[in-house]
Amino acid sequence: MPIHSDYCPIALGVEILGDRWTPLVIRELMAGAEGFNDIHRGLPRMSRTLLTGRLRALERHGLVRREVAERGRPGRYVLTEAGQALTPIVWSLGQWAAEWVFDDPDDGDYELVLSDWLFRMPSLYLAEAQIAAGGRAHVYELTWSAPGLGGVLGACHGLDVPLVFGNLTSGQPAVLLGEEPSAAAVALSADMRAAWTGFATHGDPGWPGYEPDRRRTRIFDTPTGLVDDPERASRLIWKDPPSRRWPCSTPEPGMPGRPGGGEDSRPDAR
Repeated sequence: MPIHSDYCPIALGVEILGDRWTPLVIRELMAGAEGFNDIHRGLPRMSRTLLTGRLRALERHGLVRREVAERGRPGRYVLTEAGQALTPIVWSLGQWAAEWVFDDPDDGDYELVLSDWLFRMPSLYLAEAQIAAGGRAHVYELTWSAPGLGGVLGACHGLDVPLVFGNLTSGQPAVLLGEEPSAAAVALSADMRAAWTGFATHGDPGWPGYEPDRRRTRIFDTPTGLVDDPERASRLIWKDPPSRRWPCSTPEPGMPGRPGGGEDSRPDAR
C-alpha cells in the first residue's frame, strides 16, 4: 500500500484509482466481465500489456482476486469485498459526469440508440430466446458502408437485400451500391449468398452458432471475419433497461407510455 507524507485517505485512494484505466477495469468487472478477454473487449483502446499490469496492481491492493480454473480453461477475475465496495463510488462518478460533463446528445448518438432499440438488441434477444428454447441460432452483422448516395447512409437498413439476392445493378435497393458496383460489393455479395444458400440447404451458414458464453458473430465487411460479442457494450447497457417493450407494442393500462397511465405518459423510447 503506498504511503503519503500527508496522512490523507483521499490521497491514498487517488494513488490506487486515480489513473485513466483503473476505474474502467473495475467498471467492466462490475458489469459482469470475468475473463481477461471479456475485460479487454470492453476496453478496446487499452493495450493487453497495460491491462495485465492494472489487474496485477488491483490484485496487490486487494481489490481483485484471480481464480484459477480447471485445466484447459482460462481463469477469471472477481472483485473482492473491498473491490465491491467501490461499486457505488464508480456509479456515482458516472452519474456526476452525466449531469455536469456530458454535452447534449447529437444526431449520431440518437441514431446509435435508435438502431440498438429497433434492430440490434431485438435481434440478440431473439437469438437468445431461440437458444433457450432448445434451438440453434447464427448471428451476423453487416457493417460494410454503402457507397451509393455519396456514402451518407453507411451500413443502413435494407443494404443486405441487394447483396443477398445478388441484385447489384437494378431495383431500388441497388441504388445503395452506386452506379457501378465495386469489386468489394461483388465479393461481399458472393459471401452473403453462399452463407444464405448453405443455411437454407443444410442449416450451416459457414460459421459457428451463437452461444451465450462467447456470442460469436459473423461480420460481413471487407474483410469478412468472426468476432466474439461485438455488441457487448450496447448489450450491457440494455441488459436491464426500464422497459423492453417494442415501439409498436400497446402498453397495459396503468403503465408508463399509455395516456393517463403512470406519472410519465410519454412513449417509452429509452
